[in-house]
Amino acid sequence: MIARLGSFAIVLSLALIFTVSASGSSNRPTIPECVASARDTSFSPDRLPTMADVTTTTCGNGALGPGNAGSDLVVNGTCTVSAGTYMYRNINIVSGGTLQFNDAAIDLWAANIIIENNGTMIAGSVDANTGVITPIAGPLTIHLYGANQGPGGAGAPCATDERCGVDKDIWTSNNMSAMYPDSCKAMLLSPSDVTDCFYSYAALPFDNGKPTDSKFNQAFGYYGYKVLAVGYGATLQLYGKKGATYDTAVDPTNTGTS
Repeated sequence: MIARLGSFAIVLSLALIFTVSASGSSNRPTIPECVASARDTSFSPDRLPTMADVTTTTCGNGALGPGNAGSDLVVNGTCTVSAGTYMYRNINIVSGGTLQFNDAAIDLWAANIIIENNGTMIAGSVDANTGVITPIAGPLTIHLYGANQGPGGAGAPCATDERCGVDKDIWTSNNMSAMYPDSCKAMLLSPSDVTDCFYSYAALPFDNGKPTDSKFNQAFGYYGYKVLAVGYGATLQLYGKKGATYDTAVDPTNTGTS
């Protein structure tokens, strides 16, 4: 799952707000980005920091710090986000990591957010015994920022390994170069109980540049850039109050309220 958003605001009916800006504070003309025109905002730079600028912050079991645009964030434990404004460059949620948003007014700025195998990003909660969902009122606002890199843009790298935590046997189980194969090799896609065919990730069209900040020599980033990406074995749960219906007996054709 990849949320690739243009430089416009999308307000979901779940009290969760996603905005994407492609340029920083300036008086120069804005740059076209995706399906809309970029807009200047004082809090989102028009470039990513160079590698000499970037540091890496790890959040295990504790509260998330405010961060800055020159810091990558790796979440490897339960990292709690309370009311406030936070800013990072790349955010990678790896195995055993959970980015948990409290029910509060939160603004999270990131160039990319990648949830890797066995990683979780969640707002609201689900009772493990009853399945009852407790949504948040927030609002939670996630801003994805960054400049248009044009053809050959470099996607965001993984933090677990060059496969984003996917088991090597699963990753190599089917040949991606075979056109229109008659069959595929099905495997148990652990940690789930699903048996199916898996094909390793490839570059997105026009975003096939080599990420210079990959620690594992990735040939390209699998999800592109300026994305909220959910990889194999990852979990994304965003439960909001406004307009959402969580009654399991509701008519499937019911689209909810606003």
